[in-house]
Amino acid sequence: MKKFLFLLPILLAACSSTVTRKEFDISRYKPVKIPQNACTAPQKEIKESPPVIAARKKRAQEILSKMTLEERAGQIFITGISHRRGSIYTDMNEYMVNVLKTNHPGGIIFYNQIIKSKQQIEHYINDLNTVSRLPLFISVDEEGGTVSRLGVEKDISVVFLPAASKMGALSNPKAAYDGATRLAKDMKALGFNLDFAPVGDFAKEAPDKKLDSRIFSPDVNTVCAYSLQFIKGLQGQGISATLKHFPNIGNLQQEVHDKKTIINFNLNTDAEAILPFKAGIRAGVDFIMTTHVTFAQDNLPITFSKPALDFLKNDLGFKGLIITDDIYAMKSINRHYTIEDAAVAAFLAGHDVIMSLIVEKTHPAIVNAVLDGRITEERLNESVLKILELKLKRAVIK
Repeated sequence: MKKFLFLLPILLAACSSTVTRKEFDISRYKPVKIPQNACTAPQKEIKESPPVIAARKKRAQEILSKMTLEERAGQIFITGISHRRGSIYTDMNEYMVNVLKTNHPGGIIFYNQIIKSKQQIEHYINDLNTVSRLPLFISVDEEGGTVSRLGVEKDISVVFLPAASKMGALSNPKAAYDGATRLAKDMKALGFNLDFAPVGDFAKEAPDKKLDSRIFSPDVNTVCAYSLQFIKGLQGQGISATLKHFPNIGNLQQEVHDKKTIINFNLNTDAEAILPFKAGIRAGVDFIMTTHVTFAQDNLPITFSKPALDFLKNDLGFKGLIITDDIYAMKSINRHYTIEDAAVAAFLAGHDVIMSLIVEKTHPAIVNAVLDGRITEERLNESVLKILELKLKRAVIK
């Protein structure tokens, strides 16, 4: 027996499975010339037939007609109910069930603190949708690089993408398309349907250092080319993409999350800054996320700026869903406004979806604003219909 003991370490090594992170290999992509009209070139649209669109609108209206005020008010929220008040919930519990049944959020965002394993995530998402009356947007920040919640983990089986700055340095947007396509397939297999990516900001000068690696390039045409391919890669696999942060915070010298930052931004003339968003709109991006920086024109955060959001909808023609950044976690908001007031102001400004960590407070605030007439039923229904139509389009609601 002793003569076989020397084989034990070898046998044990062979039997153990070493889990490694799924890195996306960018070394095979050769540089190509980025077109100087990448932001303005016509986009190949995937057009749906009028009967398909009409049927989807009809079904969304039927779902809406059966919803209570509380249910409709809840649909406009994406919340992180699994991570709050000093507690991290890695599976369903009574508290979370109560939030889903009482506040009826339209979506959940997963933070990295609650992501433990592939099986745990699959069960978690299934439990969330089982409790919720309507299927949820299951969302995550998965840009790659420093902003990765799934790919950065070794045992989640989601590809890890390089930082946007590394991707952009390749000068080959196909890498963004291929990477996003693979990412979307992995996310979909787990049960996710919404990614808060890509970043459409660009910086000609010294950018916000926390945003630096998240920007594809200081060249606007490179940003457009990469953003468009990332969007197409995600949405081609049924994962909604989110272009952020309107109207472009790349050149800000300050960190926008922690303090009040004023942006001198003329929505009518500063065309270059918004080119990536114009291009994304033409490509049919599902979501655009706004920033919390203060808009000099009305001295309000863009989150609450009706002129800025009217420009996005009316002048740029965006028909998709406009979503806030987190109104609770961002100190530029919570140091100056209550979370209840922030939710109502953001919705009145023109957002369709509000990211709110504490939906138990923001949901009643929206309900009360409808009851006292500050928000009309027509305005609420307008956003809820858009949400339902997108959920039907992306097969979130089957």
